[in-house]
Amino acid sequence: MRLTQGLLPIIAALALGVSACGDSGAKTGDEPTPNAGKSDCPDCDPAGPNAFVQTGVGQGFYTAGQRWQVAVRYNHTPLAEKGEVFLGEDLAASDVFLFEYSVKGVQKAVFANVLRDVVEVEIRQATPTSDLYSAERIDQFEHRVAFEMNDLLEPIRETVWSNDYPHGKTIELDSTASLKTGASLYPRTIPRLLVNGGVASPAPELPGDLADVADAAVPGWRSKAYLKYSFDNGDVVYWAKDENWLWPFYTSNAAAVTLLVKWN
Repeated sequence: MRLTQGLLPIIAALALGVSACGDSGAKTGDEPTPNAGKSDCPDCDPAGPNAFVQTGVGQGFYTAGQRWQVAVRYNHTPLAEKGEVFLGEDLAASDVFLFEYSVKGVQKAVFANVLRDVVEVEIRQATPTSDLYSAERIDQFEHRVAFEMNDLLEPIRETVWSNDYPHGKTIELDSTASLKTGASLYPRTIPRLLVNGGVASPAPELPGDLADVADAAVPGWRSKAYLKYSFDNGDVVYWAKDENWLWPFYTSNAAAVTLLVKWN
């Protein structure tokens, strides 16, 4: 069944997870290597330039004021109340929702004796202007999220603003792992580009509704070159190889699929 207004408070209270690409035991490519490490990127340098530059995904790093938008469709997911009491009813694929990302600032910090850039990104539900997206609000419980990571895409911390934490709750993240969403409606799945290597790939096969979104928002997406990251848990991430988009074009995991629909 589709998302309905009656289910939204339950989903919001749950804060559905939209995670995640873990580094532990991750495998990529046609001939995966356990605990891949730098073997997937023999020229990568932990003291070198940012991960986008080293892997050829981008030509720089985030800048203050940058904005982009991501479409999200939540997958078949069991619904439960806060007490983990299942309702005996499943949520099939949802409508497509739109989220707005903005860079609140970029600063410097030292990591392993190297001065690196650190970006803070804030995510909010966007108000769509196209009927390709649902206009329903699913941010009634969890209002926004911000996270910080350095330019090697190592996560640092994140803050969640919700009804329970109107002034925000900040938690420290494991800098040795990939950035993963955790318990949240706000998608922020970013694999460690220097740890788990990607392979050259054609465009992903998009679900019908997201294919319609991509056709309208990203003309020519089928003919672009991509770098595909695959993981043991079934997660898949596609980066556009030659577009200088510093956010994955497409991600798929147990909870949701996402699509980059606007990059400024």
